[in-house]
Amino acid sequence: MTKPSVLKQLDALALSISDLSPNKALLGKVQQIRKEVENCIEWNRDTSYFKDNDKLKRSISNYKRILNNVQCSIIIHDLNGKMMEFNHFFGKEVGYKLSELRGRNLEDFLDPNYKQAFPGYLEKLKKNSLDTGVMPFLSKVGEVIYMRYRNILVKETNKAPHILCFAFNDTPKIMMHKKLLKSQFALSKAVKAKDRFIANISHEIRTPLNGIIGFTELLLEDGALHTHNSYVEMINGASKTLLNLINDILDYSKLSAGKMVLENTPFNFYKLIKDVSYLIEALLAHKDVGLHIHIDKNIPENLIGDPSKLSQVLLNLLGNATKFTEQGKVSLHIALQYIEDNEALLIFKIRDTGIGIDSGQLDHIFDAFQQASNSTARKYGGTGLGLSIVQKIIEASLGEIEVSSVLGEGTCFKFTMPFKMPFESNVMPTKESNLESEIKDYLDGASILVFEDNTLSQKVIKHRLERWGCDVSLAATGEAGLDILEKKVVDLVLLDLRLPDKNGFEVAYDIRSNSNSYIHHIPIIAFTALYTEEDRRQSKKYGINDYVPKPFSSEELLRKLLQHIRARTKMETFFKQQYQHVMQKSSRKSCVNLQNVLNDCMQEVVLLKDLIQNFKEKCDAFIHLTNNLIMYEDAKNIETTLKRIKPELTMMGAVTLLKLVEQMQAQCTDHLNMVKFEGFFNLFKKQYPLVLEDIEEQLKAIGV
Repeated sequence: MTKPSVLKQLDALALSISDLSPNKALLGKVQQIRKEVENCIEWNRDTSYFKDNDKLKRSISNYKRILNNVQCSIIIHDLNGKMMEFNHFFGKEVGYKLSELRGRNLEDFLDPNYKQAFPGYLEKLKKNSLDTGVMPFLSKVGEVIYMRYRNILVKETNKAPHILCFAFNDTPKIMMHKKLLKSQFALSKAVKAKDRFIANISHEIRTPLNGIIGFTELLLEDGALHTHNSYVEMINGASKTLLNLINDILDYSKLSAGKMVLENTPFNFYKLIKDVSYLIEALLAHKDVGLHIHIDKNIPENLIGDPSKLSQVLLNLLGNATKFTEQGKVSLHIALQYIEDNEALLIFKIRDTGIGIDSGQLDHIFDAFQQASNSTARKYGGTGLGLSIVQKIIEASLGEIEVSSVLGEGTCFKFTMPFKMPFESNVMPTKESNLESEIKDYLDGASILVFEDNTLSQKVIKHRLERWGCDVSLAATGEAGLDILEKKVVDLVLLDLRLPDKNGFEVAYDIRSNSNSYIHHIPIIAFTALYTEEDRRQSKKYGINDYVPKPFSSEELLRKLLQHIRARTKMETFFKQQYQHVMQKSSRKSCVNLQNVLNDCMQEVVLLKDLIQNFKEKCDAFIHLTNNLIMYEDAKNIETTLKRIKPELTMMGAVTLLKLVEQMQAQCTDHLNMVKFEGFFNLFKKQYPLVLEDIEEQLKAIGV
């Protein structure tokens, strides 16, 4: 055996043992043999023969003995995988006799599932001269053995290149890893199953609650059957208590998973506090407890933040104060700490003269499922999640909360919460006197399509919308609702996300993909019992504009309906005015000036006809292509298409069409305003036939 072959194999073996195995004793033996071999070899510069040949032979014999007894599989194969040499240990690992291995291809002993990767392994070695990884072998008895290998391409003078393979049995470790992955997958499935269960059960509970609360509200508003009103109020109160328990569980689940998203919307701060105080006063109606509210006059009327989360925090803390106070007072004090960099930091203090909290319980009062004592839980009820949710919401809002209490004297919760200051354009109207006129202006006669499969919920929402003067269409399935959209003009869609045939996102996709521009832009409000963070992402993806929870609050539903129908009405009015302006302009003078075009053609009528034909083809192609690009909201290619059509319009002198294209270009900013863009595009499509008519008339006038 020549020096290069021996030393290369020893070096490769030492490196492989170092990389693949913690066997230091084995590594030491290999390094010792290598040193012996290297010391024994002395090259004669002229005759190239070995001195001290006997000692060298003994060292090489020791080397071969180590190769056959080392606890490591060693194989030498050619570039096609045919095994040239192998040690005894490899035969033991795969369960074959040495005579059964000789002359065979390494691929013959691989797990069948891995064989398709074997050619890639050979190519990688040819290219990189080194490959490491795991190779699954199949033993003679059918057992899979995972070998972690480090293989090297060896090239020697006057010898064909070959592969040195060194591998250790890593089956136990890999099997344990596979079991771990399987366990993790099973755990993940279990967590998802739990989430689905919570979602489904809450949906099932919320649906009848939606009917109970909705109808009791309608009965109370009627004022009829006065003697029954107290019973109705009890039903309504019990239903809302049950709903609050469900909401606590769902909110805690979302917050614990980091899935609660805080909104940033403009709201009227004083109105929110007023609404909260009305609800708390109702809870105190039958108690000898007064409610005192003080608001710092320096606090701006309009703020930007998450009004629903602020209401939830205040209602929870004030509700607790009310629950645990039998006499005395409950107070809410709100102060402005500072206004800096367009941000206002508010300090809230909620005090009561109730039963108080033992000092030993204060450190754990914000823990989940924690209540002051077992007797408190039995007497007052609740999930024990409220304060944990309050703390998580406040901390998610970058605020802080603390509590102090004296047993038998009362409790004080103090928290801070920052809010953004709105720009003037974001300030919300505060006059409630306009509400009735807005309902009359925007909802009276408005056509609302409701996708809802539950009969009870259908009746509740229908009665509620009809009281506001809406024309209501009901669809129990996605297909039925889409059919109504094709036959009837609809102003807004209320869409349950969980329908029996299609889910709400599939319905929204069909609406947004509709070639009819009016249908394509109908406002869609998700109307469902459970709205997860994933639902929020999907809603954005499929063009759902907003969300109203079930059971719904009449005030929130009304606010969302007015917001979206008002915006749509104003947009429609804007484009009607634009169209009237275009039509008036078209009626005052010609759409094009063919005489100028003919002059540019040196009075060549044939050339004029060619230009007109080219103009028609380019405009038709522009309309067809833009229709497709609108469907995918492809702003980049839309802008390119607009640039290409402008020279054709300029050449023909189609000034009105050119102005509309410029208006469309103005909408192609970083965030494509698709509603306005499509409005101007529709005006273009209405004006284009008038341009063609004008061209025909002018051709006749010049005798062509």
